[in-house]
Amino acid sequence: MAAVSSNPLNVDTNVISQLVLDSELPLGTVIQSLADTAKLKIRYAPELLVNDKPGPILSAAVGEARFEQMTAFEALVRLLRRNDLVMGQLANSPDVIIGTRSSNLTPVLPEPGGDLDAGKGPEMDIFMDPNAEIPLATAITVLARIAKMPIIMDPKLRSGGERVVGTNVVQVQPITNITVNLSGMMDLSAKQRLTAILDVHDLTLVPNSASQTFTVTYKEPGAKEPLVPNVVTLRYSNTTNIQDLLTTTFPLAKSRADTRTASVLILSTQKRYHAITNFIQKLNTPTPQVLIETRFRKPCKTQNPSGHRLERPTCRPIESLSATGGIPFQKEKRRDFLYPS
Repeated sequence: MAAVSSNPLNVDTNVISQLVLDSELPLGTVIQSLADTAKLKIRYAPELLVNDKPGPILSAAVGEARFEQMTAFEALVRLLRRNDLVMGQLANSPDVIIGTRSSNLTPVLPEPGGDLDAGKGPEMDIFMDPNAEIPLATAITVLARIAKMPIIMDPKLRSGGERVVGTNVVQVQPITNITVNLSGMMDLSAKQRLTAILDVHDLTLVPNSASQTFTVTYKEPGAKEPLVPNVVTLRYSNTTNIQDLLTTTFPLAKSRADTRTASVLILSTQKRYHAITNFIQKLNTPTPQVLIETRFRKPCKTQNPSGHRLERPTCRPIESLSATGGIPFQKEKRRDFLYPS
């Protein structure tokens, strides 16, 4: 269960490891699905409806939709912001409404900015200023505090010095003269921003299980990227088929199929995982359907063997029709023909 400081809407706070949606699904269907998963009751503003049915905005295809390591409610919020929609309430009404910016709704959420909205003061303003260059060490410290991650800075980050790598001695440069600008990261959380700037500057977080802290230090030169386990749920494809394709296409990744839950467990690096999920999304599509039109007819006998027309034609029951639509006539039935029932 994810820990949240406030939950005024009483939404479900379980974190979803990964959610990839069919790009052809209507936007309204995806919004309702995420709301149901978050246990949030919603309704749409009149601006989004046409004759009480979803209008053009809600009927349009959602496009590429991928959400990782977040709750269904957080995924819903990001989806709404990406499509320039808002979540709010009308005056004197507790209902949660999805509308446009012209719907005059009272927001139930803070403006974009992720968990950086929790901070106040000048130190938070520099995160939104497109012209502000922040010292890297300061950005790491502030973001870690907002993300509630206890960190310890490696002394070599500030002073530089020599570092032994295998049999070689490497001179590392300090980070005191490096600045960053975080205003272009949109509504990413503080943890996501911290991870991004560390990756760009070849830094990493080393966890210490004894002290429950993280040490910010240089990445090991030539060190392999850690393998991360992820579970991908399939909707259409067969799990064993997908596993065979993954083994052939991504030999460095490991995968296991779970037919009971229609899921595939993937053990790979984070960078390779994105390529794997894109690969699965292209294959996990519904099989094209064929429309088969069937007509039911009754075989009726209208003439006797001598060729005279019968006053009351005798008809066989429908169950006597074969599965292919043919009629199992016996011999001497050449003059028999069909009448529509």
